[in-house]
Amino acid sequence: MYRVPIVLFAVCIPAMSPTYELEALSSMEYALHALRSGPEPNELVFSPSIEHIVRAHLSPDGPVLKDNVPLNLHHLGRLTALSLHDQTFQSFRIFRNTRLRSLRMYSCQIEDFNGIEFLGGIKELHLRNCQIKDISMITELSELTSLSLTDNLVADISALSRCRVLTWIDLRNNRIESLSALRQLRTLKYVDLRDNPLGANSNDGDIQAIKANNPGVRILLGKQSDLSQAHLNQLLSARANIAEFALCGRFQYTDGLFPFLPHVSDEISEALTCLGKGDDKEYLVDIAALLMKYAVEIERYYRPGPVWSRGEEPLLDAFMDEVGLKVNLEGMPLQYIVNWIHDNRDRLAPSFVLDTQIERYDLLLLELKRKGIYGPRDKAQDAQ
Repeated sequence: MYRVPIVLFAVCIPAMSPTYELEALSSMEYALHALRSGPEPNELVFSPSIEHIVRAHLSPDGPVLKDNVPLNLHHLGRLTALSLHDQTFQSFRIFRNTRLRSLRMYSCQIEDFNGIEFLGGIKELHLRNCQIKDISMITELSELTSLSLTDNLVADISALSRCRVLTWIDLRNNRIESLSALRQLRTLKYVDLRDNPLGANSNDGDIQAIKANNPGVRILLGKQSDLSQAHLNQLLSARANIAEFALCGRFQYTDGLFPFLPHVSDEISEALTCLGKGDDKEYLVDIAALLMKYAVEIERYYRPGPVWSRGEEPLLDAFMDEVGLKVNLEGMPLQYIVNWIHDNRDRLAPSFVLDTQIERYDLLLLELKRKGIYGPRDKAQDAQ
């Protein structure tokens, strides 16, 4: 049944080597069959909603992919960030032809991690509450800088000694007893080890060595705040909603030019309220990424950003409350918020998504300067 597509693909892209032609097309057919037809023996298994989720994440800053356009290899190649929750599948083969740099999974069931080598370029990996025991596959991810394995069953973290560029690790609520593997790392800035059966005496030497090898690193030990397991699960679900919203958010436009922030649903508002009561503030970095992306769209049309007052945007209220930004009576200009995010990047959790938006913003400002157009901050500096 696949002979005709193979011939067509070879004709359309003759520059590719024969080996890669067949391998790439086979992977595409394999992925699309899994997306549309359901599982086959020993192959990928996804819930029926996975195609919708992949479509929502395809280059949010690029053209919208219409529902009546079938997914193909080119579309999967545009996938750089993905957030999944409450999904069940067997392996990571679906990501073979993607350029994923950020993958977040919340309460997902993953049967086989052997295909994770396809994610060799990934920088941000969050696998939370996924019933993971063995993390030996992490050694394949040489570019990994941010890792979250919260609420799993991990006891052995020796594989982390091979991840030499890790800066941020969240290992809360696992079964870890030894920290010796972290002695090998030299770039750590944040390590969360709360709710693990660490032997205080046996790990004192390891902790001192980790601090000596990573000056300024913040290490959290002991117990989390006294929240019930039900509340922690609620926070996890809320966190997933915020992440997916920030990664997939598309803007509305007036007269085809002026963009507005996406509508915040009641579900997202409830998630923000729930997270505000807990101690997990990772969601702030996703809101920051969305605000930076919004600023890029505003500046692209040489428009001044809006000024927000308290109570107008639940998303903004949550962000400004948590980072301590005081809103003036006249409101808070978008440019001020964006400059704060840019200047205080280190105060927020690591995120490939946010770093990408900051890079886009910086490149846009350089382009505007070349055209003789200056942003609000530059005008203020020139006036001085």
